[in-house]
Amino acid sequence: NLKAYKCEVLSKAVNEISNHLRVNEVALLSPACASLDQFNSYVERGKVFKECVNKI
Repeated sequence: NLKAYKCEVLSKAVNEISNHLRVNEVALLSPACASLDQFNSYVERGKVFKECVNKI
Protein backbone atom coordinates (compact mmCIF):
# COMPACT_ATOMS: atom_id res chain seq x y z
CA ASN A 1 0.00 0.00 0.00
CA LEU A 2 2.38 2.69 -1.23
CA LYS A 3 1.34 6.26 -1.85
CA ALA A 4 3.10 8.78 -4.06
CA TYR A 5 2.76 12.56 -4.08
CA LYS A 6 3.97 14.94 -6.75
CA CYS A 7 5.48 18.16 -5.41
CA GLU A 8 7.39 20.70 -7.45
CA VAL A 9 8.99 22.48 -4.47
CA LEU A 10 11.11 20.87 -1.75
CA SER A 11 9.32 22.59 1.13
CA LYS A 12 5.96 21.31 -0.15
CA ALA A 13 7.34 17.77 -0.37
CA VAL A 14 8.57 17.88 3.22
CA ASN A 15 5.19 19.26 4.36
CA GLU A 16 3.36 16.47 2.54
CA ILE A 17 5.55 13.89 4.26
CA SER A 18 4.89 15.53 7.62
CA ASN A 19 1.13 15.62 7.04
CA HIS A 20 0.81 11.97 6.00
CA LEU A 21 3.47 10.10 7.97
CA ARG A 22 2.51 8.25 11.13
CA VAL A 23 4.72 7.15 14.02
CA ASN A 24 7.16 4.36 13.01
CA GLU A 25 6.53 4.87 9.29
CA VAL A 26 9.27 5.68 6.80
CA ALA A 27 9.18 8.20 3.97
CA LEU A 28 11.31 8.26 0.85
CA LEU A 29 12.04 11.58 -0.79
CA SER A 30 13.14 10.79 -4.32
CA PRO A 31 13.49 13.80 -6.62
CA ALA A 32 12.78 12.91 -10.23
CA CYS A 33 14.93 15.60 -11.80
CA ALA A 34 17.61 18.19 -11.17
CA SER A 35 16.76 21.20 -9.02
CA LEU A 36 19.18 23.70 -10.52
CA ASP A 37 16.26 25.99 -11.30
CA GLN A 38 15.51 26.27 -7.56
CA PHE A 39 18.95 26.05 -5.92
CA ASN A 40 22.44 27.21 -6.78
CA SER A 41 24.07 23.96 -5.64
CA TYR A 42 23.53 20.67 -3.84
CA VAL A 43 24.91 22.39 -0.73
CA GLU A 44 22.15 25.00 -0.78
CA ARG A 45 19.53 22.32 -1.48
CA GLY A 46 20.80 20.31 1.50
CA LYS A 47 20.69 23.36 3.75
CA VAL A 48 17.11 24.16 2.73
CA PHE A 49 16.13 20.51 3.23
CA LYS A 50 17.53 20.52 6.77
CA GLU A 51 15.70 23.76 7.53
CA CYS A 52 12.41 22.32 6.26
CA VAL A 53 12.80 19.12 8.29
CA ASN A 54 13.75 21.01 11.44
CA LYS A 55 10.51 23.03 11.20
CA ILE A 56 8.33 19.94 11.55
